[in-house]
Amino acid sequence: MLHHFNLSDPDRRELFLPIGLHLLAMSRETPTITIPRLLFGLPLARGQRLIAGAMLANGSDAAYRGVHVRLVLRYVPGGRPWPLYRTYPWAIDVQYPLGRPPTGSKAFDLPPAARSAPGKAVPPSRHDAGLAGICTTMASASS
Repeated sequence: MLHHFNLSDPDRRELFLPIGLHLLAMSRETPTITIPRLLFGLPLARGQRLIAGAMLANGSDAAYRGVHVRLVLRYVPGGRPWPLYRTYPWAIDVQYPLGRPPTGSKAFDLPPAARSAPGKAVPPSRHDAGLAGICTTMASASS
């Protein structure tokens, strides 16, 4: 029933977008991802404000009552020697903020050959930033 879930930090902004920092996101299409917890971790503080949002989609003919979403996070108390590297996620939305008029769709065709389009993304400050990330393009066949 879970269509997608997002967890964000409203007090920090995305590196390339003027919105709250996305900390965690998942959907039906999200593959299982494992990250070595002794190497990488996202620093969060006790009492830190976070925004959680979810969308549920009932694809069946049955009605469900009292449905809720529960998020459980594991943490490592401060003062430990791990994780060795503090990580901060970042996202780039190729059609931010509104998508294509008039519907706002962010869908696009993905032909079988390699394709690129020029673009510009500038971090909010002039400080040098070390960036590392994984860019993926997911396409679904339209019927």
